[in-house]
Amino acid sequence: MTRSEKIGLGYRIFLGVFTFALGVLLVVGACELFFSEGGFPYEEVQARLKLLLAPFLLWAVAVAAGFVLADLFPARIQKRKRGAFSVYRRLISRLPAKAEGENARLLIRLRNGERLLWGIRAFCAAFCLLAAGMGIAYLCDPSHFGSAAGAADDAIALLQNVFPWVAAAFVLLCGAAAFESVYAKKTLPSVKRLLAAERGDELSRLARVRAAAEGAIGSRWTLLALRLAAGAVGVILLVVGIVEWDGVRAVLQKAIMICTQCIGLG
Repeated sequence: MTRSEKIGLGYRIFLGVFTFALGVLLVVGACELFFSEGGFPYEEVQARLKLLLAPFLLWAVAVAAGFVLADLFPARIQKRKRGAFSVYRRLISRLPAKAEGENARLLIRLRNGERLLWGIRAFCAAFCLLAAGMGIAYLCDPSHFGSAAGAADDAIALLQNVFPWVAAAFVLLCGAAAFESVYAKKTLPSVKRLLAAERGDELSRLARVRAAAEGAIGSRWTLLALRLAAGAVGVILLVVGIVEWDGVRAVLQKAIMICTQCIGLG
């Protein structure tokens, strides 16, 4: 680890601990006011914020110093290695529309796996929408708040009715992400094998077409002579077109007529 990396790591640890401590102080102050009998009086809130003003200013200075340290001690940029899932997503889009023999069965299996992944994503999206709807429905019902039991009981009831939905959605998303990662690692070799086979078949087909063309025309020297002759004819016709001014002027006039009359430019 270089000197710049050590300084950067030390700064990040210091800023993280400082941010966590400042957040704890803010939460403790808010909880003390929340559970006090007086509620949130303006004078008490102002007094507690004044106590946090100095630490907050120091935290802001530390954040600003981080930008300066980033320029003075730049970190070494390392090339990020692609994960299995990102490589899988990049290669799965290159699968051929159809295949033959053993590759056809492998292609069908990969397509079915893609449908399974999309089904899992759709289920996760539907469950997250349901969880969000249940939470919003509870929060929008005024009867759940302002009860005689007090704000603490209302908060506990809120956690009991909303948190399970949020936790279930979080666990479901984490499980789906883990399943996709494991599936990508297990399926990636099959995807690469299928693409390699298809690329080999394509190269062999191109080689056969080229061999047939060379066989129909003759040797490669004959093919090279034909190419040179075609290039020479093209150059000659280009020079003749430039020298023949009347032909160039006629083409230019037609282009002007098209632009000004047909398209409407000018």
